Amino acid sequence: MSEKREKFLSMSEKRKEKAVKAIAAIGNLSTPAYEWERAEVEQLLADLQAELDNTRGRFERTRRWKA
Repeated sequence: MSEKREKFLSMSEKRKEKAVKAIAAIGNLSTPAYEWERAEVEQLLADLQAELDNTRGRFERTRRWKA
């Protein structure tokens, strides 16, 4: 396995775990301990989805998929 591939796998796993934990923490804001408006939640989720879509697009544009 190439050094670049090993580095990608290591870094991507760590960053994925961190992102998943951060998203779960945002989900914790849904408890009765917090008060929010629907528009605020919709904007929060739209912002997260937009960044995820942007990241997917960056991978798609490089077209460097390995089989």
